[in-house]
Amino acid sequence: MQFNCWKSSSSKKKISFISEKLPISKIQFIQKKGFNYEEIKKNDLNLDEKKKLKLIKNKKKSILFADDYKFTKKWYKTIKKKINELIIINDFDKKLKKIIHINPSIIKSDIKNKVYGLPIVNKKFNIKNYTERFKSIKKNKIILVSFGASDNENCTKKIIDLINCKLFYNYKIYIIIGEFYKFEKNLYDSIKNKKNIKIYKNITNLKKLFLKTKFAITSAGVISRELINFGIPSIIFKISKNQNKNFQFYKKYKIFDIFENKNFSRINKKKFNNLLLKKINNFNLK
Repeated sequence: MQFNCWKSSSSKKKISFISEKLPISKIQFIQKKGFNYEEIKKNDLNLDEKKKLKLIKNKKKSILFADDYKFTKKWYKTIKKKINELIIINDFDKKLKKIIHINPSIIKSDIKNKVYGLPIVNKKFNIKNYTERFKSIKKNKIILVSFGASDNENCTKKIIDLINCKLFYNYKIYIIIGEFYKFEKNLYDSIKNKKNIKIYKNITNLKKLFLKTKFAITSAGVISRELINFGIPSIIFKISKNQNKNFQFYKKYKIFDIFENKNFSRINKKKFNNLLLKKINNFNLK
């Protein structure tokens, strides 16, 4: 999936979203906001490049935001020569010169090289605040499980298979999946006899759910940063290289229980459930 938007810097400003096919609900949302929507049907990067440049009017005064993993350095450089400004959003280190790069996985920005990161927590954040925030949610009865919008390796199902639901009969286990999760039927089949598990799909506002959550099991991606700021204790798995910055931060400050190996078959089920039970009933920083 690729998602781009371009904005003309002329007096008549125009914002268009260029993407591979989106669900009708998202297209309607974009159009409702007064933006144009243009669909890219070809996966070939060369055709994609020509189509985007054709769609962008007044190129020398336009700004293009590009958010996708599959764009190559060559693609970025070609596009950059044709327009006023290119801003890429990508959490891998692309090392591109003279191109603004927003990398959500970098904690500190490198202004000189136009690389902008996002801090995991507010600069004023004190690690003790984490336990203070937990006081407001310790009576909650929800365990949250989430491994991203696509979860291509089906980590969600592997974690659910590890959890002994009988041990957590007085808790509700909420699973969050995204629109690109392709194992939905398999997941539903595996939980049909587990009454305390519920699946949520395409949630746009996680805040309400976080406020009801006592514990989470997730990847070390963006959601793990949100969990910190809500004071939700968690078990975190690093499932891809671009999560390393987050993972190292949690490891340094010993905030979460962390697993670097995503080979779930090697995890002892009894030990995992004992850890989960211990952390839920008696949370404290290590």
